Amino acid sequence: MTRASYLATARADAIHWIRYEDFSDRPSYVISDLAHRIPRLRTANPNATLLVKDYPPQKIRNMNIDQISALNKIQKTAISSALLQNSELVARFGYDVNPP
Repeated sequence: MTRASYLATARADAIHWIRYEDFSDRPSYVISDLAHRIPRLRTANPNATLLVKDYPPQKIRNMNIDQISALNKIQKTAISSALLQNSELVARFGYDVNPP
């Protein structure tokens, strides 16, 4: 096996892709899945109340709609333009890029 193959195998063993939406929509599943690689997470509480930014304490939830609704049209266009320039990278994470 070549060195590149060893490195590719090591990377596959060391990297676990998690999307924010998957974690926020199904925290129990994602934490359980991660616990196979990181045993310490077996005791993590997916129903815990957390402090995030300046929001009141709350359970894990998807904040995308709230965050996106706070953006104005110019901000949304700027973000979409930047993501379009890197659409291949964005696609690797499982996201579609919509033109502005």
